[in-house]
Amino acid sequence: MGEWDAPHLEYRDHLIMPYIDLCNIACAGHAGSIDIMQHTIELAIAQEVEIGAHPGYADKTNFGRKYIELSEQSLKDLLHIQIDLFLNAADTNGVVPYHIKPHGALYHACNHQELEMNVLIDIIKQEYSHLTLLVFPNGILHTRAEDEQLNYMVESFIDRKYMDDLTLASRKDEGSVITSVAKAKKQFENLSLGKVIASDDKMHPLKTQTACIHGDNPIVLEILESIHL
Repeated sequence: MGEWDAPHLEYRDHLIMPYIDLCNIACAGHAGSIDIMQHTIELAIAQEVEIGAHPGYADKTNFGRKYIELSEQSLKDLLHIQIDLFLNAADTNGVVPYHIKPHGALYHACNHQELEMNVLIDIIKQEYSHLTLLVFPNGILHTRAEDEQLNYMVESFIDRKYMDDLTLASRKDEGSVITSVAKAKKQFENLSLGKVIASDDKMHPLKTQTACIHGDNPIVLEILESIHL
């Protein structure tokens, strides 16, 4: 949420917010701005939706979906700047954030690469331990968060295709983003039961606690309407 300044998006957050429980708000890195953060937080408060920081690579051209190799210090600085901007915006609105989830390529790097994972874990331990960390199941971030006894939630994806090793299909692959209401609804139903159909067309166990859908999916609103309880 809070990404509507990206060229491929339009403002729909006010329509989406009534259908969700948690929202990941862009922190002026891959998208967004301080003003957009403030507005999005206000929308979330009005709908009683929990808010979370969604820091990403400072690369609006690629919407934060291109990996950028950063030094340990540069990555720390990026995360601190964006998370602190978000926390300040939340404080201005008198609300306590619930969670943190890196965005896009940074999310995948933190879940699969040691340097990014270690930096994220370290700054959470030192400064943001009150936030719940959203992690991809069975990755190194999940394992480390459990070892460090951090507050975390394991998440799955309503609108992304899973490979048979239960990683996400690359966005470069056709069909990697689910843009069928029926398929997304079925995937959500399966995920709610702790399972998912992967690229091998077989059902696999996948136990998660929350399910994500992307705000830039062209039919996000239709999918949410179909699964809303």
